[in-house]
Amino acid sequence: MKTMADKIYENRIAARTVEEGEYYDSLIEGDMEDGYFYAVSVNDSKFSKNKLLRSRFEKVYLTGTDIEGADLSNTEWRGCSISGKFTDTKLVGAVFDDCYITADFSSCDMRMTSFCKCKMNNVKFSECNLRESSFGENKLKALKIVRSDISGIELSRTSFKGVDLSGNRLESISVQGGELAGAKISYEQSPVIAALVGVKLVD
Repeated sequence: MKTMADKIYENRIAARTVEEGEYYDSLIEGDMEDGYFYAVSVNDSKFSKNKLLRSRFEKVYLTGTDIEGADLSNTEWRGCSISGKFTDTKLVGAVFDDCYITADFSSCDMRMTSFCKCKMNNVKFSECNLRESSFGENKLKALKIVRSDISGIELSRTSFKGVDLSGNRLESISVQGGELAGAKISYEQSPVIAALVGVKLVD
């Protein structure tokens, strides 16, 4: 019987093989749960309906990659560079740590996803479920959130200045300080923001 160490070793070899161009199609078309991908570069490729649950990605470079209908729940991304599109993809509980991200997320399930110490440049979330996700110590540039559920998100040392939150579902939010200073909200969202500072709205 193969141990977990054996599986991680085999998955690491498979990941390195991708970098060398062998077994490339079989990896993209197949599933690999609990995999480990290290120092892999994937350019201008499409992943469709893959299941890579609980997999770890370290120093992985995805450039111009189109990921659609995949399940990447509980995955870990550390020190990665990610650009491309994520469509109808599950990223529930995923962790992005110290990553550079410039990508479009459309109709993705991203509940409890964590972004920590990431540089997010021109990232767009469109019709995504971001409930109870967290943003900690990130640097944001031109972030867009459109028609998404951002209820219960946690902000820590991440400035949302200039980010338009109107048009999104916002039932509650947690901040440590002035993370929302300069953000744009709708009148309907004002009670949630007022509650953060103990202000009561009156007619």
